[in-house]
Amino acid sequence: DLKHHDSLSNEYGVPLDSRGTFTKADWLMWVYSLGTEEQLNAQIEKLWKFADETEDRVPFTDWYDTLSAKQQGFQARPVMGGIYAKMLL
Repeated sequence: DLKHHDSLSNEYGVPLDSRGTFTKADWLMWVYSLGTEEQLNAQIEKLWKFADETEDRVPFTDWYDTLSAKQQGFQARPVMGGIYAKMLL
């Protein structure tokens, strides 16, 4: 249920799981594409905020921290097509 995920949301999105505060942008968009427009738009705003405010100036990363907006390692990967998941549903 996305209501549970919503309750875990941080400034830059919902953590992927309980191992830490990192998330994957593609996962976030795939999951929230199955929710309501309001839920999806809230996460899109957080993803946009991450991309706009991160100090890491590298190609769009899919793996980042939801509290600090720091890149965790990946960048410019094909999985980023997942941000368009809503168009496929």
